[in-house]
Amino acid sequence: MMEFVQNMQVLNEKTSMLNQPYWIAFLGNFSNKSKQAEAILQEIFKKYPDQRCFSIETATDRETPRQFAIEAVPALIMLQKNQVKKRLLGLASAMEYEQFLSESLSEMGNRSSVPKKSLGQDRVTVYTTPTCSWCTRVKTYLRENRIAFTEIDVSQNEKIAQKLVKMTGQQGVPQIQVGSTYVVGFDKMKLDALLGLKTAR
Repeated sequence: MMEFVQNMQVLNEKTSMLNQPYWIAFLGNFSNKSKQAEAILQEIFKKYPDQRCFSIETATDRETPRQFAIEAVPALIMLQKNQVKKRLLGLASAMEYEQFLSESLSEMGNRSSVPKKSLGQDRVTVYTTPTCSWCTRVKTYLRENRIAFTEIDVSQNEKIAQKLVKMTGQQGVPQIQVGSTYVVGFDKMKLDALLGLKTAR
């Protein structure tokens, strides 16, 4: 899970006793790319419950980014005993972030932290908006069935919204991408089939 910290002092207090690697996400509420990165990272770190990730709001805390030579947001760094081990600068896709985490943990000899494979063989992305009640139902359904997914708020990303219309011909949400297949709306039977779940009779 991600935890917001106000400044370097609070960060030091929370990490001083950590022996395992931890992460810092540098974000800015003035940046649309940061907002996208935050949404993606929130979902990804739910799959790594034993990993600590701290988020820094660079609009209000400028000392911490300077301390780690971060000049632009979003940025994600991995540290161990206050030493930076890995960096990923700029906005990445959910797949790229997850690969970065997995590879970083493996390199550090922390393979046990890589989440076990969830039900559903293909990567799942749910395209949503904040006011969509059916989007909430889809996410609940996926969590109840232990399906890992990435959520993208299309109201915050016009390019992805336009790409979605080109792919499906539909503007409405939710839209669920399972591998290369798109499902428009909460079509439970179709999702069950794509995800290998048994539909209740």
